[in-house]
Amino acid sequence: MISPLRHRVSSTKGYIYSATFAWVAAISSGILTLLAVYDILDFSYWIIAVGCVMVLCLVTISVSYLTIRARLNSRVPVMDTTHNRETESQQNVKFSRTLFIVITASLLFWIPGIVANSTQYLCLDCVPLLVFQILNIFRLANSLVNPIIYIFRIPMFRETFQRAKLCKQSKEYTINYTP
Repeated sequence: MISPLRHRVSSTKGYIYSATFAWVAAISSGILTLLAVYDILDFSYWIIAVGCVMVLCLVTISVSYLTIRARLNSRVPVMDTTHNRETESQQNVKFSRTLFIVITASLLFWIPGIVANSTQYLCLDCVPLLVFQILNIFRLANSLVNPIIYIFRIPMFRETFQRAKLCKQSKEYTINYTP
C-alpha cells in the first residue's frame, strides 16, 4: 500500500535522519549567513556553501519524488478483495500522484528563479533586470497553480470551490426585503 505522506521515509530511523538533515541544513545556513553579514566569512564562501546546501536539498527532493513516481508506475494491484481496502488504496495512489504533480510544478516554477538569483549573486550584470523580474513573477505564479491543480485533482476541493463560488453569486443577486 502507498501512503502519500510517508513516501520519503521507510522507517522511524529514516524519518529522524531526514528531520535532522533539514534542521542541520537550516541552522548551518543561518550561521553562515550571520558570519557573512558580520564579515567574518568571505561572501564568496557563503555563496558556495549555501549553494551546496541548496543543490543537496534539490537532489534529495528530486530523487525522492522520482522514487515515488517509479513506485506509482510499478505498483502491484491490491490482492485484498475487500472493497473498502481497495478504494482506500486507490485514493492513496491518486493522492500520491496529486502530491507528485504539485511538487513537480513547484520545482518547475521555482528553479528558474533560484538559478537567476544565484547567477545575480555571482555576476550582477549577467541577468538583465527584465529577465529577473519575469522569473520572479513566474515563481510567484506557483501560488496560483497549486489551487488549480487541487481543483482538477481532488473532488472535495473542487466541491468546496464550487460551493464558495455559488455563495458569492447568490449574495450578488439577493434582494433584501424588509417589511
